[in-house]
Amino acid sequence: MRRLCAALLALAGCADDVAPADGSTTSTGVVSTSTSTDTTAGETTGAQPTDVPLVDPDSSSSAGSSSSTSGATAVCGDGVHAPGELCFGDLIALTGIGNSPTGVAVADFDGDEHLDVAVALTADASVMVAYGDGTGALNAGPTLLSGFQPRGVAAADLDDNGEPDLAVANLGTNYVAVYLQSGGAFGPQQPEAAGARTRAVAIADVDGDDVLDMVAVAEDSNSIEVMLGEGGGMFASAVPYATGPQPYDVALGDLDGDRIIDAVVPNFGGNTLSVFRGLGDGTFAEAVGETIASAPRSASIVDFDDDGVPDVLAPSFDAQVVSLLLGDENGFGDWISLPVGQGPYVSTVADMNGDARPDLVSVARDAGSISVVVPNEDGSFTETEFFAGLSPLALAIGDFNEDGSPDAVVTDSVSGAVSVLPSNP
Repeated sequence: MRRLCAALLALAGCADDVAPADGSTTSTGVVSTSTSTDTTAGETTGAQPTDVPLVDPDSSSSAGSSSSTSGATAVCGDGVHAPGELCFGDLIALTGIGNSPTGVAVADFDGDEHLDVAVALTADASVMVAYGDGTGALNAGPTLLSGFQPRGVAAADLDDNGEPDLAVANLGTNYVAVYLQSGGAFGPQQPEAAGARTRAVAIADVDGDDVLDMVAVAEDSNSIEVMLGEGGGMFASAVPYATGPQPYDVALGDLDGDRIIDAVVPNFGGNTLSVFRGLGDGTFAEAVGETIASAPRSASIVDFDDDGVPDVLAPSFDAQVVSLLLGDENGFGDWISLPVGQGPYVSTVADMNGDARPDLVSVARDAGSISVVVPNEDGSFTETEFFAGLSPLALAIGDFNEDGSPDAVVTDSVSGAVSVLPSNP
């Protein structure tokens, strides 16, 4: 994959945007496929992007077939995930869950060894838990009352009792609502104040004491709020750190290999990421700004080029690209523009086609699709979109149908559904 990294940095001047889907579908859910253009990313101040080329996918959008990396035709639905085979079944939707489902978190909440999801229902001031049955289907579970306009959701065992708990960021009430689970039931919300318009929350052990901590995003405070865990699901008062304008999300991970958690925050009000280096005691150094495409909506820390060093992805809803910052021992280079579907909101990586290499997976809200971008050995990319609802907003990856291949789960903020896009090798 170092060859891919070098190719990414060397290539310039090709496509970085995709036309909206035309709404046509097939039984495999494919809605559109990108082709090469000469369009480049919109101008920003500071460092400029390196653009990467697209190629026409070899795979057919007809039902039941795809292409493998060996060039031989692979058949979708035969149960064999041939390397390079990108196959999904029809979307499995749990509808009528509530109004404006947005954030989503994945865990085995009921201990039955099947993946479940928790969904923030922004317009209903509540959180709904849906239980998976191992087939890819979700079944409605309990609804938990939350503060006004719940948005971001995270799941982890906050009180160390062996059961996953929930943390939900509330835009309208400026706190993170913590729900501790005991004996398979969630307790009442425990509000943790976290700045004006608390939009997102992430969980990790930022001070190295083996107790989980929370980091929330306060959009109107232009800050992240660090809440150190005190054990038993209790937290110290939030400590703020200044971000760029209008922070929208936070991702936690070890960026530099020092075994200390760092934080990355996309600033929707500008064209930067705020990168906070952890100091190991629960505090962070002052943020360093990294220039990317304008108006990023989210961020994730991943190893996109498979070199063992974390990278950062940040979808830009306005610029219609995903910005990639490749990490190395010196930090980050100039941002790279990756091709995705129209209206990217959340991105992550997973090996979606069984070739043992990470692929880019994004929610394309305006296209109503999940965009899967597969890197090729020559440094180009193949991008394919799969129908994901009227207005998909949040994204998570997991094996919901338990076939050994990753599936995607999305929320649809317009239709009021949470859905699984199941693999179908």
